[in-house]
Amino acid sequence: MKKPKKLLYKKNTLAYSLMLVYILALIIYVIYVLRSMTVTYSIAGVSLVNIITLLVAFLVAEEIKIYNRKYQIVPMVFASIQLYQLVNIPVGLTGTNLVIVYISGIIAIFCSVTASLVSIYKNRIRARVIEENNVKATHLAK
Repeated sequence: MKKPKKLLYKKNTLAYSLMLVYILALIIYVIYVLRSMTVTYSIAGVSLVNIITLLVAFLVAEEIKIYNRKYQIVPMVFASIQLYQLVNIPVGLTGTNLVIVYISGIIAIFCSVTASLVSIYKNRIRARVIEENNVKATHLAK
């Protein structure tokens, strides 16, 4: 009975850490993409989309850490946004900068998908433990 009780109150730190790595990879991606772009109105759009994505990603990471089921699939949306951005990389990138952008983009996609899958898996295990031990939801701290 000790292990299930410990599981109920333990935070989902693996998914949280993966989301933080996603944020770091996205920051590196944005820095290299923005450095290569010419100053036009499109730079504002890219900046705005990525700033909003970074903010929402941090908020989702916090919710995933406390096993909030509503936010489990959101990292998959981040992965699709990042995949779209990787396909539509600006023309000015060449050489090492292009390699860094691709690597950081792939790391971001991997981390967000993995965070989502880990969150879904751990939430199912936690729900099973709650059901098997007849734990009332009011006793669990969120």
